[in-house]
Amino acid sequence: PEFLSKHVANLAADAPDELLDPLLFTLMKEPVVLSSGYVVDRSTALDEKGQLKFSSCPFTRVALLKHVYPLVDRRRTLQEFKEKRLEAMAITAKALLDEGNYEEFEHVIVVAERFLDDLGEETYMHKAQQFAELRLSAASMPGQVASPCDLAKSYVRLQRTLRSEQIPEFTQKVLSLEAMARQALDENRLDDAAEWCDACATVQKLCNVGLSAERLRLDLAKKKGDDLKLPRSRVYRALMGDTVATQRFLEEEQIGTGDVLDPTDMIPIPLLRRRIDSHFANDEWHLAMQSHPLILGVEKVIVQVGHLQDQGHGNQKGNLGLALYDTEGVLVTRCNLFGTIRSPGYAFDDSPCRVLLQDEDVVANAQPGFSYHLEYTVGGGGGHSLHITNWLCKIYPLGWTEDLASYRFVDPEDDEGLYVGSADTNGRAHGLGHVLYDDGEIFAGLFTHGSMTEGVIYSSGQREPQHTMQDGSWDMASDVDGNVIVARYPVEADWLNDSSDSDASIISDHSDASGMYSD
Repeated sequence: PEFLSKHVANLAADAPDELLDPLLFTLMKEPVVLSSGYVVDRSTALDEKGQLKFSSCPFTRVALLKHVYPLVDRRRTLQEFKEKRLEAMAITAKALLDEGNYEEFEHVIVVAERFLDDLGEETYMHKAQQFAELRLSAASMPGQVASPCDLAKSYVRLQRTLRSEQIPEFTQKVLSLEAMARQALDENRLDDAAEWCDACATVQKLCNVGLSAERLRLDLAKKKGDDLKLPRSRVYRALMGDTVATQRFLEEEQIGTGDVLDPTDMIPIPLLRRRIDSHFANDEWHLAMQSHPLILGVEKVIVQVGHLQDQGHGNQKGNLGLALYDTEGVLVTRCNLFGTIRSPGYAFDDSPCRVLLQDEDVVANAQPGFSYHLEYTVGGGGGHSLHITNWLCKIYPLGWTEDLASYRFVDPEDDEGLYVGSADTNGRAHGLGHVLYDDGEIFAGLFTHGSMTEGVIYSSGQREPQHTMQDGSWDMASDVDGNVIVARYPVEADWLNDSSDSDASIISDHSDASGMYSD
């Protein structure tokens, strides 16, 4: 009906102008007023460090004060609008589902989920649960099949709202994803099977349920005729800790432990250069750090710098690069990571980060036996310098399915550094991880939803631990040798280096750089 179509279109329409960011034309989350009197979203006005992004008003060009001011009334109006819009979407979606109008239902649900994603579903958890239940109800109707990705998202949203007594029933429902993957495999619908496998992996990871995602991917690889070493290794890694299960798996596959990759070959490769203060008066690429030869291809590479600056004046010539070399030490390709520091096209702050995926040559061309180099240029002509702290590179092997967080971290004593490690669904430190402090110290240990729980502090340049933490409290004892916690949380030996680049080498495109370090 025409009325229904107009109603659905109205739900998807933009908010009133007063609630839209006038620069981005998106719904504001936290409206603030600039000293010029114009209202924008806080994320538009301030960077991650709380600093104003522009010195003059983008509308009037008048110089701005450094502070912005929250608009409590506007925020209240915004909150009321969001709640009313979500409520209207929920009522409409339910009515469409009851009428069997699945096409319009899907449209409303997509709009609602987009709305939730933009707002942050944690604030509207009860609505996220309601929309997830509606989508799952629609998928159970005769003749209706939701996409694996949509179902996985709905299960993840639903799981976050469960009470403990609801978990067994939820787990049984989730097993339907595995059944759909099996059905697609049995019917040789391999593209569909791949999507169902991905959905199982997503729910298994984010909902902590016992789906057999890696076994499904192994069966898919067999159907496709792919090499089986990597998928077998991933199943083997998933079963580690259960001696009976791992032995049974090896017998079923008729393979031995030598036919699967060592679990350490399947985790991200860390490269860390703690500090570089360079005054090389040339435009050549210099070696900062290099990886060992790769065991597998590469899924992605994440590069982040704790602090980066050049001399701060004059011409701009400083660059950081990630280079890929073949087994003979010949350059395959090099990626200029961030562009020339301070140049007009430089789009990063002094703590730049970049994620390199398969569409980048430096990732796509990686092969077993190749190696990565972290490299940099300072610039010829005199007066140029480059200063780098905590230059971290994580190389994720092909087939890696878990993400590690990397962000600025503040500990209970307000000391700051770079966190690298496992994360919860909100991106906070959770599980095993490291904090690379700005002063050179390193914490290795266990985190719980953004807080340190247990671990060890190592000082820069020293192999011996300085202090330990247990149950969130520091042990200030000086003699910690043999401590169980120390044994539990070792740190990469290369990460403890803290040296200058006085003996760094110039890299030519055909030099044998194997084994060369600028430490």
